[in-house]
Amino acid sequence: MTPFLKKILLTGAFSMSLLSLSQVATAEEKFSTYEPPIATDSADGHIQVLEFFAYNCPHCAQSQPFVDKFLKQKDDKVDFTSVPVSWNVNMEDMQRLYYTLVVLDRLDLHDKAFKAIHEEHKKLFKRDDIIDWLAQQGVDKAKAESVFDSFGVSTKIKQAREITDRYKIDATPTIVVDGKYATSPAMAGGYAQMLEEVQALVQKAQDQ
Repeated sequence: MTPFLKKILLTGAFSMSLLSLSQVATAEEKFSTYEPPIATDSADGHIQVLEFFAYNCPHCAQSQPFVDKFLKQKDDKVDFTSVPVSWNVNMEDMQRLYYTLVVLDRLDLHDKAFKAIHEEHKKLFKRDDIIDWLAQQGVDKAKAESVFDSFGVSTKIKQAREITDRYKIDATPTIVVDGKYATSPAMAGGYAQMLEEVQALVQKAQDQ
């Protein structure tokens, strides 16, 4: 067991379930695999990368700058999709926040939502507080309410839950590459290392 993983298990430094033996990082392998691989929706020659996150997860907030860097540098044939997770009904409104930003084409507020929650200590966990915050960011309040409550956003949430279940995600952040490999800060040894591992796994998938 690596010192990093031992610290996690002893201190609860990451909000996650205990990793199965097949997921525990070793010097030789720092990711878990899906056997058989899960089919992806990416076009031929493209590699799908799924990021499972939650706005209230402090480790997702810490990893976001590294995710942003990866997105700026990624190959055009890497299809990156963020998937907000919900462990319980109390997290659904945060899923709605993300998909509201997607529908409104305001993903420029994605990083600001993390900052608002984890640095400014705003409670963006419930509908009314989220709508008020969006209005403060210049989003038309009536439009935000309409999209937030829409059938389209509800459909996206249902799909996110199905994907989360399909990949058996029990910790955030977790990043899955090409339906075959999963990595996280715990597996890779840190936030920056997780994205380095993602890049290595993308290359591994492209070479196969």
